[in-house]
Amino acid sequence: MKNEDYSSHVADLFDGFKNFQLDSYKKNELVNGFVTKNRINTKMMDIVLSNKFNMINLINQFGVYMLLGIAMFLFPILFGITGPQIFSIVFILLFISAPIQRLLVQQQLYHRMKLSFTRVKELFTTLVVTDKDVQPLVEIEINKKERIARIQLENIEYKHANFKFGPVTLNIEEGQVVFVIGGNGSGKTTFLNILTNLYTPCAGNITINDRHKISRVGNYRDSFSAVFIDSKISRFNYGDFLLADNDDYKSWLRIFKMDNVVRDFTESALRRSFSKGQEKRVLLILALLENKQFLVLDEWAADQDPQFRKYFYEVIVPLLKSKGKTVIAVSHDDKYFDVADRIVKFEEGKIAQDLNAADWYKYKEIL
Repeated sequence: MKNEDYSSHVADLFDGFKNFQLDSYKKNELVNGFVTKNRINTKMMDIVLSNKFNMINLINQFGVYMLLGIAMFLFPILFGITGPQIFSIVFILLFISAPIQRLLVQQQLYHRMKLSFTRVKELFTTLVVTDKDVQPLVEIEINKKERIARIQLENIEYKHANFKFGPVTLNIEEGQVVFVIGGNGSGKTTFLNILTNLYTPCAGNITINDRHKISRVGNYRDSFSAVFIDSKISRFNYGDFLLADNDDYKSWLRIFKMDNVVRDFTESALRRSFSKGQEKRVLLILALLENKQFLVLDEWAADQDPQFRKYFYEVIVPLLKSKGKTVIAVSHDDKYFDVADRIVKFEEGKIAQDLNAADWYKYKEIL
């Protein structure tokens, strides 16, 4: 592994911090599978380079003494140089040897400083921190084999600066498609962060299957895959799947109409620059390859062209539901609300409406 990859791993951590929080395997893989190995390799490389610099320093010292010996014993024989001339030559060699030796010693320090400066500069040009509100959680475990049939939010409240969220009470059943709507600042994204346990409520409880309170649960978050507004494609694969010879991956590429864009099944073909809409498709494909029970999408369709947006709502969303996924999506596309089981509308941090699709259209007609 290249030493320069370290800054890429740190950038992946900052770019996908929330996604790492949702996947314990990714977190362990990042630390143990990439960063730790990278640091061990870097340490070994540092030892090798230090030995080389020390060898150069020794050769330099040996060369100085060799030149002194040649000047003192061979020059008189070869060139007939007298004592005063030999003294001058030896004096000059002794005078310049110290600065040369000092330059060689400083070369190692200069090399390290230049390399460190380059890495720090690259790191700051790639890091973009857009969410400073994620709070640490003390983790306990629940039965990993137990499927989540229901998530219940009871009187949830959360405060941030001048914004207050809640109290909110809401149930989400397994297999539902739930569209979350509302204006800017209404609490949609805060709701997603609380639901996935990225934000810790200041009041209320989240309950699983009517008995597990998850105010301090760790692997509950492992049940979620998410594509947030600020999600980015990571530079390395930290998941527990491979792209090569992966039939699910090939199938999702066809379904998302990316098979003509991603022409081979290597990591490098996927982890590169795309248009914004294509990038969101790739992120959703990667999320689906994680094979989690719940799928959270924060305004995912907003970056798609009208044709693919229609295809997403009318084809892909029903397909996800048929595969047993529970989809919680922030959406503003009310013309496609009929594909949802429920529409939850937020206003000023509270639920203003929680209706099924049919009742939603009736409600709109009344308004």
